[in-house]
Amino acid sequence: MAFLDREQVKELLYMEMELSRDIEGIAGRLRKAGNDLKNLGEALEKDSLLLGPPCSGTKGSEEVSLNLLMEFSKTYSFTMILAELVNLRRKRELQDEIQKRLAPVRKPPF
Repeated sequence: MAFLDREQVKELLYMEMELSRDIEGIAGRLRKAGNDLKNLGEALEKDSLLLGPPCSGTKGSEEVSLNLLMEFSKTYSFTMILAELVNLRRKRELQDEIQKRLAPVRKPPF
């Protein structure tokens, strides 16, 4: 492992700070999407007005109204959520690499 000069350490610390902020933002967006999807599922289970009339031909089956799903899809797409997950993983890996490079210059906690 090569010795890091003062400027390299500053740059790595700044990059680490930026990555931490990015990771928190991505994680927050994913938590919000997950919470909104959970709320959508609960609303579909609880509200009988969201269920349409029984489908013809199948006894007891109900056609679920897609209004809430369409509202959810205006804000989120599963492709966007997957892209955010990939981005989160990539940023965490980069953050780990930076932390490993900074490990020799960090003071051990006592």
